[in-house]
Amino acid sequence: MADKVIKEKTKKDSKKVTAIKELKFLIKKTREDAVLPVYKTKGAACLDCYAAEDKWIWLKPKLVPLGFALGLPEGYEAQMRGRSGLSLKGHYTELGTVDCDYRGEVSAITWSLFPYKVKKGDRVCQMKISKANQFKFEEVKTLDSTERGSGGFGSTGK
Repeated sequence: MADKVIKEKTKKDSKKVTAIKELKFLIKKTREDAVLPVYKTKGAACLDCYAAEDKWIWLKPKLVPLGFALGLPEGYEAQMRGRSGLSLKGHYTELGTVDCDYRGEVSAITWSLFPYKVKKGDRVCQMKISKANQFKFEEVKTLDSTERGSGGFGSTGK
């Protein structure tokens, strides 16, 4: 299981010792020539993902295959997100979740304000891997009061 490949490293500093967990998840190419996701900088929170095929997009959302499948351990998810540079140009990726038990090819749900050709190998979206807790719900007749109450959709001001 992927849980077994979690390693702990210790980084020594002149003043303190910090434990850093290095998490490793399983990934498999679903297309031989696919480009696997990569962190583009040391401080990147998300991995850049690449289109596995050419696809024309415009207004109606389309799936852009990314050429890989994930093996996430229980309790984790991957979120597919838009890239800010593409969003500024009018090309969008809808937020999507890859559950830990999904083993098929990962795709991005994309659309554009005008005709746009996504080319194979283009960076099309970002992927954020995070903890995903499941909760048990308890049905009640009333909820506790808060200052906000039931105010929503702009109720907290500009």
